[in-house]
Amino acid sequence: MPKDELYLKSVTYKKINEVETNKYPYNIPIFKDLKKLKFTKRVTFLVGENGIGKSTFIEALAIKLGLNAEGGTENFDFSTRNTHSDLYKYLELELSEERPK
Repeated sequence: MPKDELYLKSVTYKKINEVETNKYPYNIPIFKDLKKLKFTKRVTFLVGENGIGKSTFIEALAIKLGLNAEGGTENFDFSTRNTHSDLYKYLELELSEERPK
């Protein structure tokens, strides 16, 4: 992978039907207007008030990338409780062809 190429280029949120958008986590503010989030730098900061959906988004993104929702490393999979949402099912990722090491 070229040095300046980002592995994760963008995330598109595929909204579900309007009835479901009244339920958690689809009713939290970050998902109300999110369509596509493009990554253009090697570091991205998510900022906002408590309850806006930053952690929920990062958790869903981790799951979609094949990582543990609770953190850790790629080779160490653990779970204290299965508390993550199925939001990851509605994320579409644009990735570079080569995964970083």
